[in-house]
Amino acid sequence: MQSLSGLVAVTRTLKRCKANRSLLELVKNEKKINANQADLEVGGGAAPMSQVMISYKPLIYVMLEFLNILDLIAFAQTNESNKKEVMLFFSKNSVDCSCLSEDQKLAITDDTLILFQSAERVYINGCQNITDDGLKHLLKVKYVNLSGTDCTEAGVESLKKAGVEVDTLEIFWV
Repeated sequence: MQSLSGLVAVTRTLKRCKANRSLLELVKNEKKINANQADLEVGGGAAPMSQVMISYKPLIYVMLEFLNILDLIAFAQTNESNKKEVMLFFSKNSVDCSCLSEDQKLAITDDTLILFQSAERVYINGCQNITDDGLKHLLKVKYVNLSGTDCTEAGVESLKKAGVEVDTLEIFWV
């Protein structure tokens, strides 16, 4: 569990991040965020970074954990380096877009599915801008929920041929 001081450090670093710079570059060059030396001012006091429970992971991944899916997608679109970091962040994890509002789900498109290509499970149910064309990015995923997308049976079959478990069940409450 991240401590409050860790969250403050992440928030301060994200605020300093410029859209045209890679977050990884920022972290590498950031002198204040150094797990061996840095002190953070939190609530008027100072907390050594060694006491912050984020030093066991690369800082960039801790920072990315505090972003929601839409912010991660927007961050990935800033440059190629950030795109690679977000793809690596999603690898071997689950991506759940089902909790997004209907308006937010419109931001999930065929083009954004490339970010999820190494995830284990992808829940894009209700994302209406997903079509068969985007499914080519999900051929290495173990499980995909496609309920409420614009994918056809042909797209579902292409995933199944690649060994992907696909759920297309739609539940309607009466």
